[in-house]
Amino acid sequence: MTRWLLAWALLAGLVVGAVLTVEPRSDAASIFGAERSGADLLDTVEGRGLTIAIVSPDRAARNQVALEIAEALRNDPMIADVAAGPAAPSAEVLDWLWQHRFRLTPPGAEDLTPDAMAARLLDAQAALTRAEGLVIAPYLLRDPTGSFQRLLSKLSSPGQGVQQSGGVWQARDGSAALIFARLADRPYDIAATGDLTVRIRGMAAQSDLRAIVIGPRAVAADISRQTERAAVWASGLAGALLLGWLCLVLRRPQAVLVCLLPLAIGFAAAALTVQLAFSSVHVLALGFGGALMGLAIDYPLHLLSHPREVRQRARRLVLLGAGTTAIAFLSLTGAGLPAFAEIGVFVATGLLSAALTTRLLLSDTVAPVRPLRFERLLWHLPYKPLLAAILAGLGISLVVTFETGDDRLVALPGAVEDDLHALRSMLTLPSGRYRLTVEGASAEEVLQRQRALLPVLDQMRVDEVIGGFQMLGQVLAPVSQQQDLALPDRGTFVAIAEQALRNADMAPDFAEALGADYLAAIQAPVVVPDDLRQLGVTRGLAARLGPGGAGWIEAVALYDTALPDKLANYLAEASVPGVSFLDTRQSLSSDLAELKARVLQWLAIGAVLAFGFLALVSARPRDSIAIALSCAGALGLTMLVLLIATGPLGVFQIMALILVVGIGVDYGIFLTLGGEERVDAARSCGLCAVSTLLAFGVMAFSSAPVLAEIGLTVSLGVIAMLGLHLAHPRLGSVPR
Repeated sequence: MTRWLLAWALLAGLVVGAVLTVEPRSDAASIFGAERSGADLLDTVEGRGLTIAIVSPDRAARNQVALEIAEALRNDPMIADVAAGPAAPSAEVLDWLWQHRFRLTPPGAEDLTPDAMAARLLDAQAALTRAEGLVIAPYLLRDPTGSFQRLLSKLSSPGQGVQQSGGVWQARDGSAALIFARLADRPYDIAATGDLTVRIRGMAAQSDLRAIVIGPRAVAADISRQTERAAVWASGLAGALLLGWLCLVLRRPQAVLVCLLPLAIGFAAAALTVQLAFSSVHVLALGFGGALMGLAIDYPLHLLSHPREVRQRARRLVLLGAGTTAIAFLSLTGAGLPAFAEIGVFVATGLLSAALTTRLLLSDTVAPVRPLRFERLLWHLPYKPLLAAILAGLGISLVVTFETGDDRLVALPGAVEDDLHALRSMLTLPSGRYRLTVEGASAEEVLQRQRALLPVLDQMRVDEVIGGFQMLGQVLAPVSQQQDLALPDRGTFVAIAEQALRNADMAPDFAEALGADYLAAIQAPVVVPDDLRQLGVTRGLAARLGPGGAGWIEAVALYDTALPDKLANYLAEASVPGVSFLDTRQSLSSDLAELKARVLQWLAIGAVLAFGFLALVSARPRDSIAIALSCAGALGLTMLVLLIATGPLGVFQIMALILVVGIGVDYGIFLTLGGEERVDAARSCGLCAVSTLLAFGVMAFSSAPVLAEIGLTVSLGVIAMLGLHLAHPRLGSVPR
């Protein structure tokens, strides 16, 4: 009783400590490394972008709902900017844009001819007769160069192919009203972003309409929520099946508690240790560490399956197995990646804590159980060492040869893919795969390089290499160019304006007033990015440029990048400094391949250290080599089957193989080092295998690709490990 009270008190203390201190985190830099994490893509302006489509054949109904949602989002702390239609700038904003029109959109030589100016004067005169033109027509009459009109046109459209009706932006196929929003510049919060998308869809559903919500952060949150739901479902079902199985074979509540209590103590101790060592716990450590902690339930099952008279030896084997596996996983700390170091510490601490708790609780007085007759699974495999070596070499060589299968990792859930396809038919979306950035030591240098890049992008648009692009340099020139407008003096302009007025049958005397406005525009102060951040109509565009890397950086929005190879060639020929073009999918594949190589390298190092420790402590090097060979052969067989069934292995499948190795070490120690208790060991290993298969077999049928990969990998690995460890090369050694 004293031992049980001590165990419960320890569990309570660890749980309270973990609940009060553990801080989960999910940054990608801890997985890939800070220099190539890709996590910053969600912290860019495009990463915080949000496009909402309110789908309905009833234009009036969808417009009304779109306006209501936009109004609600304006008061939401998650949202920085939102617009459902081309809101007319205030008089103050129009005056500012008017004053600085030449700094933002200076006229060219072709704009300063009498014929061109006369045509614009006539257009402005006609705008006075239209209700929608009354506000800006006076400005247009006073600027026959067309600079102000071009400036407003650049700032009025939120994207490619967007129209407006009733003051609300419309899809080009007329199926939906559109809302464009930008999330607040705050750390990415999966839960908060997911809640926001749920609220938006809920507001549309109240009017029996459907809302499509697409954006990098929103999509990432949807994937996370789907994975979380699938994980909860799989964990609940697997937990219920496992509990039922334990109750069926163990029969006594005390025996069931003996199995579950070490697991709980090990998990809590592991989480608390990682928190103290790393100041937080990565979700990857919680997920994979928690799965690996499933090994802890094997320890009491092994002891319960052995008779009292040999249980002391079984206790030593439990500690030996836990120590061997802990050393293997502690090697991951050498990979130089925080998330994997945390996994190593998590598993090592958890397994050792669970093994010690099992030793404490399971004394010789606890009656053994008699599970199903798994000893019948013992079988004869001639030339087992040779076959195991061949399987190991074949499986490992195939994994090393093939690139990491990352397509499943980046695949979108079906519902998200359908929404994205629907939205692409409504408007032209910026590319989410191809990333073009312009960097410089200062904001001024970035703008200078964008101005050099501008004719290159314009030519690519003409040649249909891209459908369009958007960057701050289209609107804002560097200060050096703003100061050197190279425009005619006032007198020359007035003479041109007089002729333009005559051509338009207007009073030539008006040219003096036009000359005064022209001179004021030339003398206006230069514009810097901070000026544009103060205006609603330019805030989103100006926000694209900001500090990054060693200086300043802006990502250029690219539309319809159907010919990325040609795009890269154009950029290479232009040789504009500071311009980088990236295929994010290829970059991710490269990062995953390097990650795979690093994990495999340190897994191999850990395996050598672990089996060296096993040989040293057990004082039976030959048996330790046999265990290692069986584990390697089963691992190779698992890899081979996975390659045939699913194609090249993904990173999460390779990580799941680490769990398979831990299971194999556990089985091998009992079945090889157990001496005359091989029948008892077969029973305990069979019981452990069924328990593991119940948990991970359910996961293999999950709708979330990552969970399904882990579940299938572990399930196949458990079968392979159990089969090879139960096999013996000498027929006479197999019990009849």
